[in-house]
Amino acid sequence: MSEKIYGLIAEFDSPAAILHAAEKVRDAGYRRWDAFTPFPIHGMDKVMKLGNSLVGWVALAGGAFMFLNVAGLIWFSNAFDYPLIVGGKPMFSVPMTFVPSYIMLIMGGALGALIGMLEPAAAPASSAAGSKAVRSGLPRQIHSGHWRAG
Repeated sequence: MSEKIYGLIAEFDSPAAILHAAEKVRDAGYRRWDAFTPFPIHGMDKVMKLGNSLVGWVALAGGAFMFLNVAGLIWFSNAFDYPLIVGGKPMFSVPMTFVPSYIMLIMGGALGALIGMLEPAAAPASSAAGSKAVRSGLPRQIHSGHWRAG
């Protein structure tokens, strides 16, 4: 009975070598794999067929949601729920509403960015075999959590 291989790891001497190995992995048909480098390598995202991130859109949605909710809460509270007539001031004023709404826009955007960043990485697949990667160079095989020379 052979042991199931969950992944391979390799070390490369140059950015061109890892880019070439990534092309080989892509051409071999692997879909879920990654490459770790101490600096960005130009063209690696195209080789890995990575799409645009949705983090910015989730952050925008979170910020807009919070801004509109705080402005709506202030409007509802001052105009309908508990109106106070003080010195002839209007029940709802945009300049007065802008500052707390803007603060919550920043908080909602930050929370949206955090959620957008963590959601795709939330939980691994039910099987670690789905994330098997093959890389050329100096391979190491991972067998049930044990490292050994390949």
